[in-house]
Amino acid sequence: KYNIDFETLYPQYSLPHTETLIIKSFNPKKHMGKYIDETIKIIKKLYDIGIKKVVLKKGFSYEAMSVKVLEFNFFDENAIKKALDELEYMENWDTNIKITDYEAGIDRILIIQPYNDIVSQRLNEFRCFFINGKFVNFFAHGARREEGRMKLYPNICYNDKDYEHCFLRKYAYNIYNNYIKPINKNPSIIRIDISYAIEDIYLDKYSIEVNGQKRRYYVNEIEIQPTFYFNIPLLCNNIEKENLKFHYDVANALVNEILS
Repeated sequence: KYNIDFETLYPQYSLPHTETLIIKSFNPKKHMGKYIDETIKIIKKLYDIGIKKVVLKKGFSYEAMSVKVLEFNFFDENAIKKALDELEYMENWDTNIKITDYEAGIDRILIIQPYNDIVSQRLNEFRCFFINGKFVNFFAHGARREEGRMKLYPNICYNDKDYEHCFLRKYAYNIYNNYIKPINKNPSIIRIDISYAIEDIYLDKYSIEVNGQKRRYYVNEIEIQPTFYFNIPLLCNNIEKENLKFHYDVANALVNEILS
């Protein structure tokens, strides 16, 4: 009822040692104690196998909101409780709002996973865009912030002669067809973010070798974020005519979604 091991359900798509805590129809008064105890139990299990840095993500987290990173020199239940309490608040217009009661009655989802040290390197992330179920044949990297402004890395054209590109495209399509479509049929626009880990603790039978390095690819995020489609240089060659066509396709998909 409370604990679903995402790694067991979708091992090829998740970072090894990831677990997802789900409480159906969350009732703060009834379930909060169990929620805290189960989270502590999962983190202790990770700590006991040598994982001293973990990430806690609410299931609807975005823009680093509702996300906490914990690092332990020693196992500290109070630090976990403090982090969980902080996740009950969300900043909005420079004001911290307690959201616990707003979430009452909906499923409470907490993703608990090891902290992948190289994930913060934005070139580690491959953003795969789909419009009406079709991959757009380029990859975008994660954006970075510098001096308060968003900076973008150049996009990468899909190359069917590149082993990693072929792997990523197939991987993204597998996620789309096997995981997204059964839940949401054929969404007009969606983005699948794929990252990889290289530390020994993550390497398993799903790891592959790229450029002489063993890597374990996994889904970092699945996101519907329409505004992002209009804020990036959309094609690797940045040809204005093709950019406009892409914008047209996105807008058309959104209009069809609204009218359907």
